[in-house]
Amino acid sequence: MISARNPGQSRARSAEAVSAEISAHVDTIFASISRIADAASMLWRVSPQARAADVAALRPVILDQLSAHPEFHGCGFVAAVNVLQDRDRHWEWFVRDAIDHHPRSLRLRGNDGGETYAYELLEGYRRAAAGKDSVTGPFLDFAGADRLIISAYRPVVVGGVFVGLAGADLLVGSFESLVRPALRACASPLALLNSAGRVVASTSADLELLERVPSERSCARYEIAPGTADWTLIEVTPAS
Repeated sequence: MISARNPGQSRARSAEAVSAEISAHVDTIFASISRIADAASMLWRVSPQARAADVAALRPVILDQLSAHPEFHGCGFVAAVNVLQDRDRHWEWFVRDAIDHHPRSLRLRGNDGGETYAYELLEGYRRAAAGKDSVTGPFLDFAGADRLIISAYRPVVVGGVFVGLAGADLLVGSFESLVRPALRACASPLALLNSAGRVVASTSADLELLERVPSERSCARYEIAPGTADWTLIEVTPAS
């Protein structure tokens, strides 16, 4: 939980203004993802019969975005199942090393062309395959580390064909640091909820991370990046 606004801070902002600022942060994340998506789209236009080795051409733009956004834990491109000529599944994804924070390529079971890692079952992949942006989580890092992750994904569609998705991962703590100043600028206690109604960040002492807030609970609600994140900012009122 994020501490409430300090009395010495400047004039409090409205919850609506806070929701707009958080939406702007989400837009910035997707602007970065779009650079990877655009590079992937160009790759498929030039090489419609792409192979896994061709996807390696995306590494410079992926590493550029990871370097430009210290709040990112990782980012990259995930190929649609069976879109490559030589592999069923493949991704180019880089994460920050837990010790020295230098980027390293993420290698998971299935990246050698096997079928042991069915990433097409993930919510973000399913939404991307349907042509939709998404922000998912928090969930445990699928790389196996005991860390809560928030992921943002954008589909890559070329000539009407879904060829994959571009995305970025943020540790929950990093995302909380990103939105903390905006949340604390409001005099009212606020909570940021994901699409499932669970708390992602809050300045309310009554709500815990991942606690579910029923949709029928009476409170003012503001959409966050509608159509992209499908998250909600609420002004917290005592539960009846």
